[in-house]
Amino acid sequence: MQKWKRTFLQHYNIYNTRIFGSKCNNNNNNKTIIRRRIIIGGQKEYGLFQRNNFHSTSNVQFVEHTEKQVIENPIDNQFYKNFERKEKDKVHEGDHFVRVPNRSLIEIVGEDSIKFLQGLTTNDMKKLSSGGEGFYNSFLNPMGRVLFDTFIHPKNIEDKFPFPPSFLIECDSRALTDLIKHLKKYVLRSKVTIIDVSSRYNVWNLWGDNLNNLWITAATTTTTATTTTTTANNNNDDDDDDDGDPITMTTIAKKSIGDIGCRDKRCPHMGLRLILPIDKSPSVPEYFSELAPEEYTLRRILHGVPEGIDCFIPGICFPLQSNFDYMGGIDWRKGCYVGQELTFRTYYIGVTKKRIMPIQFYNKDESPTDKLELNRKSNLNLLLPPPTSGIYPSIESLSKRQRPIGNLGISRHNIGLALISLDQIHKSNGLFYMANGQGDVFKVKSFVPDWWPKVVNSHNNNDNNNNNNNNNNEKSG
Repeated sequence: MQKWKRTFLQHYNIYNTRIFGSKCNNNNNNKTIIRRRIIIGGQKEYGLFQRNNFHSTSNVQFVEHTEKQVIENPIDNQFYKNFERKEKDKVHEGDHFVRVPNRSLIEIVGEDSIKFLQGLTTNDMKKLSSGGEGFYNSFLNPMGRVLFDTFIHPKNIEDKFPFPPSFLIECDSRALTDLIKHLKKYVLRSKVTIIDVSSRYNVWNLWGDNLNNLWITAATTTTTATTTTTTANNNNDDDDDDDGDPITMTTIAKKSIGDIGCRDKRCPHMGLRLILPIDKSPSVPEYFSELAPEEYTLRRILHGVPEGIDCFIPGICFPLQSNFDYMGGIDWRKGCYVGQELTFRTYYIGVTKKRIMPIQFYNKDESPTDKLELNRKSNLNLLLPPPTSGIYPSIESLSKRQRPIGNLGISRHNIGLALISLDQIHKSNGLFYMANGQGDVFKVKSFVPDWWPKVVNSHNNNDNNNNNNNNNNEKSG
């Protein structure tokens, strides 16, 4: 073990520990800040640690706590299994369904479709090799920045997922043309076909307390004789003489309301997502009521769920800044894909400086509230700044046009989503300022979504560890 690692463990009396990351640039007085993600007995902690000299074996001290990351989709862990779903607006309470606005669909079909998408997306296409539910994911550029946020749905035909596999990629309608160009750029010799099927389907969102009775997932495997040359789960091109061999088709448990879709795991509140033919609507019980498409947008803003190019400006944000790790859009165990290297490096360093979160707008002289509330009668809707507008920590920095600490995404009425510096939230208690370019100044307050993973206060933990160490030393003395 390297000397600085051994000294670190001795100083904090930490055992069974793994440390990841690398040192930062030297600062004054020959001091070095070491950014580390450490695992203590299976419990992950993150922080910055300082020592006088990187090659020295003493004087390691805690500098500041950084944000805790998660590997798995947080919706699947035990905390969210017991999560109590609460709507933030009375209109959204109960059982509802709504057509999702501004969504388009691309069909990818062909025997190489799984292999083709596996090298482009942040999630693991092997999960969909047998059909069933879709998942959330993103496409990145080579620099590791988000280009498109999408859902990928296996195109189940009634109760089966046949070969060659076919998938529907759901994206923002305004990004449809660019996404098709992005996909075609990587086709090369892959045996896939890319088709715009936006005119054939609609996307629906359902939520409420009775969804478990409408969506059942299970799978069994059956074998059917055919003259096709490749099996459904085989993505290799090596076997060209297998005519007459059987292929595998996966049987999907019949769903009461649709064959194509998934549980929306971005947030515990988001419910189900269905892909239905354009002339059909969800077959739901009478107690489900349909809402206007705009309610979908308002609801996901209230719950802090970003979506579309208003929130993810192509080529600007990184996946962790965009909450893809929180929303289950990244598989940390899959192999290489476009943009993977920088994404993994950012994750293992353990520092995410910005996040997308809900905000509420107030008039300049209005007192902020402690709770995020939608005001449908607000007169701010026509005056709000456009997307990408800067967010500033004070009126002075706003007037001097200093560097903003965040940028606005989507906004409706008096609420919105914005990318904001996490450090500035602690310094200013989440209160900021914005201007719309017409002389109007607004107060902006950020709110941390209730479904985000809870961050452990490492300052307190470190103090407790030091106190315990002192007590043990006194007893041993």
